[in-house]
Amino acid sequence: AATASQPTPGVQGGSTPSAAPEAAALTKADAERILASYWQVNNTANESRSDTLLKTVEAGSSYSMDAGTYQMDRVTDPANRQYTAFTAENATYYIPRQPAGVYPRWFVARVTYADLAAPQHATGAGYVLFTQAAMNAPWKNDLEPYMLPGTGPGPFIETDAHGYAIAASPSDEAGLSVTSAQIQEATAESLDSSSATVKNPGNLADLRDEAYFSGKLPAGSTDTDKHSTSGRVFALKTAGGGVLAFYALTAQLTLAPPPGQTFQVSIPGFYSSSQTLTSATIGYAEQFASYIPAGSASPTIVADASGITGQG
Repeated sequence: AATASQPTPGVQGGSTPSAAPEAAALTKADAERILASYWQVNNTANESRSDTLLKTVEAGSSYSMDAGTYQMDRVTDPANRQYTAFTAENATYYIPRQPAGVYPRWFVARVTYADLAAPQHATGAGYVLFTQAAMNAPWKNDLEPYMLPGTGPGPFIETDAHGYAIAASPSDEAGLSVTSAQIQEATAESLDSSSATVKNPGNLADLRDEAYFSGKLPAGSTDTDKHSTSGRVFALKTAGGGVLAFYALTAQLTLAPPPGQTFQVSIPGFYSSSQTLTSATIGYAEQFASYIPAGSASPTIVADASGITGQG
């Protein structure tokens, strides 16, 4: 989680081999230590804007998005005056059981964010999903979508008799309007078209930037934005038969002047206004937590995060 601003898709879980009994991915005490350690390292990485240190505690779209924030901030705030330490409070842990020997191991924490600058104060809430890629590998923040205003506390996660969250399996999702295995593609298609399967949350960085540049480019210029699936889907059963799915997309925004012409685009850390370009392509990462309710109701994005990751 940077201070500034806030391999095939599939659901982890499924059928369990008879010879591999399911156990919790880790204990709650372990999860608490992982979360506490993460914030310490993350704050140090943010203070020094160290990609190398950040990569020890973040992976996937969380790392690419925060590294992109560092790259931009080195230009817009070279002295890092906007840095402030922050942490997560009031964590609720959702730890699923998983087949022995199956990786990545994973768990989710729902947290309230707190800015540590005096006076310490809450700044919002969200989910942090940690993964462990292989036995003895470090646990890393893989997804970190922030709760959207007006969505409430999020759906209630179903737990077993021992308090462990339940990873959704295909048999749990019969009758849903979209399964967790389909939610990535459904979200990408909805953002690229007028499809209303998954409602546009209205705050994604690529779509904001597309709107911004469309009003500033020379007449006859073009802008195209394309979303693609990225990484795997992690899904938990919710009370009442639904699913809460966590996943990521990538987006690529391409800007081009009229044929045969050049233009200038200013995106600090990526494109300078002194450059003469025939096109500019910007990559983004996007993270989501989407609630897929029981029955035929459409999915709802309850938490998201997005940011520039680099030149496309």
